[in-house]
This record gives sequence, C-alpha cells and structure tokens, in this order.
Amino acid sequence: MFLATNGAEQLFNLTADPHEMENVAGAPAYAPSLAALRAALGAQWAAEGRGAGWVGADGLPVPRGPAGQVYSPNFPSAPPCPQPPTPVCGASWFSTTGGYYRSCGGAAGNLAPFSDLSVEAAQALCCANRKCAGLDFAVGKGGKGSGFLKTNALGGWTDSTAYVGFYKPGQVPGH
Repeated sequence: MFLATNGAEQLFNLTADPHEMENVAGAPAYAPSLAALRAALGAQWAAEGRGAGWVGADGLPVPRGPAGQVYSPNFPSAPPCPQPPTPVCGASWFSTTGGYYRSCGGAAGNLAPFSDLSVEAAQALCCANRKCAGLDFAVGKGGKGSGFLKTNALGGWTDSTAYVGFYKPGQVPGH
C-alpha cells in the first residue's frame, strides 16, 4: 500500500507484516504519514460541517473518550429501545436453549447480576422485581448458576453453549 504525503511516497510493507499485526502509528518513520492522515480526516469532517465536537481549532480530529464512540453517517445513533408490555410473572416461563435473548440497550438493559442460585431461585428473584422481564442463566455446580436479570429481551439472539434464557410470558416477541 502506498500513501502520498507532501509529494513523497511511503510504502507500508504488507509483505513483511501481511496480517498488519505491528502498530506503526507511533514509529517516527511514519509520523509524517500519520499527521497527513489526521489532517485529511480533520479537513473532511470540517467540510462536512461536523463542528467543534469533531474538529479542533487546530483542524485535527478531536480525540474521543476512552470508551470510544461510533461516528459515521452509516452508523446512526441507536434507536430508543421499544417498551415491552409490563412483565408479569405467571405459571409458565418461555425458555431457550443454545443461547439467550440480549437486552436492548446492552449492559444498560441488565438489572442485576446473580450467582449461586437455582433456576427457580433466579426466577423468584426476577418475579420480585416488576422491571425484570427475564434472565440469562449459566449452570454451575450442583444445578446452581449465575447470570443477569434483564429489563427486556429485545436486543437480539446470542448463541451460547454456556447460557440459556428464561423470560416472563409475553417478553420475547413472537413467543
């Protein structure tokens, strides 16, 4: 791969590092290329009118926080999580094998972790909380296990050999 910077071409050697395992961003030899790429990105974002949250007074991209953020017209902000019907405990639970349904909102959709509980005890814990829609459960020793109580089951399916899911009636769309 070649990169033109200030009229000079530099070769990023994919033959020597075909899997791109070496991070050369901090290498002095690549400092001019890195500066040129940052300047080009800053200029692009400025031309798009993204504003001071994206481009600093120096014309360079504003560094993001340690958690990172997804910025792109191709990755708009996530839509709000739909509100499922109020979870009500009943005699029956919808259960899954081979995986579980994630909460919409990711980790923010988890109510609380639990450990060293039987399935029945974890379900009772969920029933005691009106916000709990269900739980994921990893079986441990003696039939007891651990997992998370969930606010919803609307975040999509996750295949898992370790976890199964248990949900209050009406909390999994289509079930």
